[in-house]
Amino acid sequence: MSMIEDIKRNREAGTPGPWSAFTDDTGPHTNIVSPTPRTSCVFSLAGRDKRHPDIERVCRVPDMEAALLAAEGLADAVDEWGAKGRTEATAAALNTALGNFRAATEGKA
Repeated sequence: MSMIEDIKRNREAGTPGPWSAFTDDTGPHTNIVSPTPRTSCVFSLAGRDKRHPDIERVCRVPDMEAALLAAEGLADAVDEWGAKGRTEATAAALNTALGNFRAATEGKA
């Protein structure tokens, strides 16, 4: 199975994003949470404040997955363009894929 297929499978089965973090005042650990469909704890990390760079990186996982899947769609559209040449359909597919990639990487997905 490819990494892209694994990501799609995990996103479908896992906790949806966006994820955020909060530090519990009762102890030195941070909870990573998802607000959809209701706030639920994805996991906790001991000894880390929510401002720690690793916490911020973990919270970006759903967004990074969305960007990577959009990039895969863009690569597919470029491959189709190369195989079929410029047609109205391939140009439209490429424009759509590029828009999806921009939306994912600019936080508008």
